[in-house]
Amino acid sequence: MSLLIFSGIVVGLPRAIYDLWGKIETSAWGGFTPFAIILMLAVMLFVVAFVVFVERSERRIPVQYAKRVVGRRMMGGQQTYMPLRVNSGGVMPVIFASSILSFPAMIAQVEWIKNSKTVSDMFKAIGYGEPLYTLVYALGIIFFAYFYVSIVFNPGDVSDNMRKYGGFIPGIRPGRAPRTTSTTCSPASPSPARCT
Repeated sequence: MSLLIFSGIVVGLPRAIYDLWGKIETSAWGGFTPFAIILMLAVMLFVVAFVVFVERSERRIPVQYAKRVVGRRMMGGQQTYMPLRVNSGGVMPVIFASSILSFPAMIAQVEWIKNSKTVSDMFKAIGYGEPLYTLVYALGIIFFAYFYVSIVFNPGDVSDNMRKYGGFIPGIRPGRAPRTTSTTCSPASPSPARCT
């Protein structure tokens, strides 16, 4: 699905470049045109850099593994990190939100909805590009980011696996506490300050 989104962006890129070149040649914004082009390119680079930074960033929770004897060999005793991605959902929240918002546009094509002024106006208010559409889209992305991570990330399994291999989080008592810590430090937790 990410490839489909990417290809949709790439397909629209030549037209966007052509339109931008037309604005430069005709000085569409008057004397402000060179400054506007430079500002637009800087904002585009900043957005791309910020998206890459958030996509690649992770929270590292220190995990210490106890030493244990297996046969005649001493195993473990190392400190590693449990990497939790900040954006664990990736593009899935965007896909979910856009899929749900495409449903009203599909329903609006039904004949009796087109003929009803009240119902037709309601569907136009949530059409692509409208303020209500943008608001619902942003809220949908936020909701599905938390929803998707709460389904994919299971702190109980993480805690059980750590305990099975003799791992513990320094400063946290073994037992039920690591499960609580991995819940509060999960990628879906809103406050990174609670995660140490």
